[in-house]
Amino acid sequence: MDLSAYKGKQAWPGRAYVLVGNSYNPEKRIHSTRQARKRAACIALMLEHGKNNRNCLSVEDALQIEGFRECLSRFEFDWLRREAASTLLGPAYNERGELLPQCFAVWRREEAAQRSMQIS
Repeated sequence: MDLSAYKGKQAWPGRAYVLVGNSYNPEKRIHSTRQARKRAACIALMLEHGKNNRNCLSVEDALQIEGFRECLSRFEFDWLRREAASTLLGPAYNERGELLPQCFAVWRREEAAQRSMQIS
């Protein structure tokens, strides 16, 4: 997987982490521009809390932010609350290196990611 956009934007948490992927594609689910703007603002606020850590925040800390929790789909909330405390959330970029303001990236610590694959 090409991580150059994350590295170039200083949003790569380091070699100890594996990019699980970006949150779902909101363009297929969000029907109003108001909802889209609200979601982008909530994600930006959550990421602001991680500005001193490569724009990444632990999933545990992110889920403490009420606005961020409220902008999540049921699937995203359920998925994130089951993630290990070491999982990080950060900004999401597409293949062209463009910021996806309505999405967030999910990074798992390598050993947690390997355990998850062994269980599956």
